[in-house]
Amino acid sequence: TWTRTGTVGGSVGSVLWTGSAFAAYGGSRVYVSADGVSWQSQLLGGASAVKYVARSPVGTYAAVSGDGRQYFRSEDGRRW
Repeated sequence: TWTRTGTVGGSVGSVLWTGSAFAAYGGSRVYVSADGVSWQSQLLGGASAVKYVARSPVGTYAAVSGDGRQYFRSEDGRRW
């Protein structure tokens, strides 16, 4: 059963678990939440249009821009 808890404050393309928090990515922002209810918005460094994001088991992040033309890699999911 899914329960609606609110909104993150923007349009997102990916939501993932980082090992310590949820991260929702959209445009130039990442929305971070420890509980999936309260979200904090943060600007991404070095990438202006991240939309689709994946995280490897060892913690490396890979992302694609919304138009699919740019690819990014990050060690922390915030600086690309």
